[in-house]
Amino acid sequence: MMRKLAIGLSSVAIVIVMALACSGAAQAQEHDPDKAKIHEQRAKAARDLQDWNLTAAEYQKAYEYDPQPKYLFNIGLASDLAGEREQALLAFRAYLAKEPRGTYAVTARTKIDELEAAIAREKQEAEAAKLAEHLRDAESYRDAGRHDAAAFEYNQAYELTQNGEYLFEAAESYRMVGSTQQAVDTYEAYLAAEPAGKFAISARKHLDELEQTSAATTEPKPADLTTLDLPSTTEHGMIESAPRKKKTKWLWVAAGAAEIAAGFAADTIPSAGSNGTFDGTDLVPVGLYGLGITAVVVGVF
Repeated sequence: MMRKLAIGLSSVAIVIVMALACSGAAQAQEHDPDKAKIHEQRAKAARDLQDWNLTAAEYQKAYEYDPQPKYLFNIGLASDLAGEREQALLAFRAYLAKEPRGTYAVTARTKIDELEAAIAREKQEAEAAKLAEHLRDAESYRDAGRHDAAAFEYNQAYELTQNGEYLFEAAESYRMVGSTQQAVDTYEAYLAAEPAGKFAISARKHLDELEQTSAATTEPKPADLTTLDLPSTTEHGMIESAPRKKKTKWLWVAAGAAEIAAGFAADTIPSAGSNGTFDGTDLVPVGLYGLGITAVVVGVF
């Protein structure tokens, strides 16, 4: 519990020290050299136990009661030994801001150089490890046929490194999974980043293929229905019969006219109706007239 408390105090305190020291406004919360000595003794006791986080926290307390630059230097040493390089860097810089020509100035500058190099190295190592993890996962997903997940991992690798080759691999994965638009966008992003890159020719080839495929799968233009005799609708949406073609209409009219003419001829035969009796021959003209009129009406309407 005490160790965790010390870590928390150290983290917060170093930031406060840096802000105050660099602004030139470092003020003790209560200037009391005697209390500072007490915390200094506690810091030395923690140092003997190699509890470096507690050592840094006690030196910070001592500095708050009596802001002597040596306490900042000791905070830097303890934080460095605790593996808290960022905090150590802040403390040494704060010390130099207070005493640029102080007793420990040369050592502080040396420590700053070492810490900056170590921090940069650790950052590179962390990024390299993260990159290796993304690439390993991408290959595993690709081998398992999970190309969408592989594309995500390749994109993450690109974000870490800005290496265009990972964009190309992501585009390949999108193409394999059938995400055409994402594949096109990613190929284009790769070509924008590396227009003469190692995979530029392949990227352009795949772009052409994707564009051709997209054009081939475009929906066909609907047929022109204006020439078809489809049922029409009224203003209320009701379906009416399709209009008859003119040729069919005239056939009906011609047939009707012929039947009417035949009925007229039958009606004018001398023997028809001249025997004074009503028989079957008297109905022939009437039937022909009826059929003819019906055919004409059908043809006209």
